[in-house]
Amino acid sequence: MDSTLEDDNICAICHDNIEKKSFANKCLHEFCFECLLKWSKVQAKCPMCNGPFTAIIHNVISDQGYEEHIIETTSRLNFTMLAMWRMDSCYR
Repeated sequence: MDSTLEDDNICAICHDNIEKKSFANKCLHEFCFECLLKWSKVQAKCPMCNGPFTAIIHNVISDQGYEEHIIETTSRLNFTMLAMWRMDSCYR
């Protein structure tokens, strides 16, 4: 199989196959829903392009059929917690 096609299904956060495909609402980069949700609690910037996002688009059925999870800016974890979470997901 072509590696480009395989890379399209890999989450840039956990480096595994994308589960529950979701999108940062501004740039539409794809990630696992849980990965992007945890990432957004540290910073609401896309891990791929560093662009800000305000919601996670998920459960997409069509252009008009999807759910949107609004990012709460009041609850942020620190960068150490993000690093620990990423390390844990990479070395599980």
